[in-house]
Amino acid sequence: MFIYHDSQDIPFMFEAGQLHGIFGVSGAGKTTWMRKMAGLDAQTRGGRYQNLAAASAVAYLAQTPHLLPHRTIRAQSVWVSDALRTERWAQALDLTDVLDYFPHRLSGGQYQRAALLRVLATERRVLLLDEPLSQVEESLRHHIFRGLMQYLADNPQRLVIFSSHQWADLWLYAHSVSFVDLGQPLPPRPLPSAFSDPPNWRIARLLGYVASVSDGSGGYWLLHPDAVVLGPHPELGLVLSGQARAVSGPGDVVRQWQFHSDTPRVALAWSDQAARRPREPGPLVITIASPPHVTYPMEG
Repeated sequence: MFIYHDSQDIPFMFEAGQLHGIFGVSGAGKTTWMRKMAGLDAQTRGGRYQNLAAASAVAYLAQTPHLLPHRTIRAQSVWVSDALRTERWAQALDLTDVLDYFPHRLSGGQYQRAALLRVLATERRVLLLDEPLSQVEESLRHHIFRGLMQYLADNPQRLVIFSSHQWADLWLYAHSVSFVDLGQPLPPRPLPSAFSDPPNWRIARLLGYVASVSDGSGGYWLLHPDAVVLGPHPELGLVLSGQARAVSGPGDVVRQWQFHSDTPRVALAWSDQAARRPREPGPLVITIASPPHVTYPMEG
């Protein structure tokens, strides 16, 4: 367990051997929070790791990294690590062919991965990675995340914390997540409970929830298009009746369904690429499977 205390001495607890995600909209304060945990911002210093003896146990990758222009990628990594770890992480990051390049020869994605190499090769106890793969294409990004998960499985005493605006990356690879909302980080939570119980409507909208339905007694059900099931299935969740219209793509393939419920009035839309159904509007009953029950309505 890693315990970080911020400048107000509020503890944030992270399980060792895990990938921990930090998630929020652009400008929410993710970078500020990560720099605070790295001890880099003078105005936010005062934080401390309860069980780390030295600041050198933490390595940080900035969202906009800077490589030394006069050194090769290999030389920069060996400078902070060694040749063996450099070669091992270069293979994981698909950088072996460019290790002897200078930074100006790299593409944007290669440059970002080279900066990540320099941090990963240190193998410090805590690695703080701010949007580390934002310029890396999807299949390679997944390959790298799987490599990070294997690294933590082999080194359960270490911790990797990364920020992202890609919820899919967190959902697939992070063990837990901290939301950053209006500049304030929220305590870490396991991924399933974080998704099924968003703390407020801003985070809910960020996670893809599009509307809320009152339960008649002060609470609300949150609706997510990915949870739509055609037909009445009260055992699965919330049943809504209304009118549906299919928006067609090429041929008879339905590109999108648009649904307007009767009572309460809710409009939903969801994709259905494989369906071949009548295009004319008609009555429809849908079920929202396992909708979160919260104390706030959706706004904005």
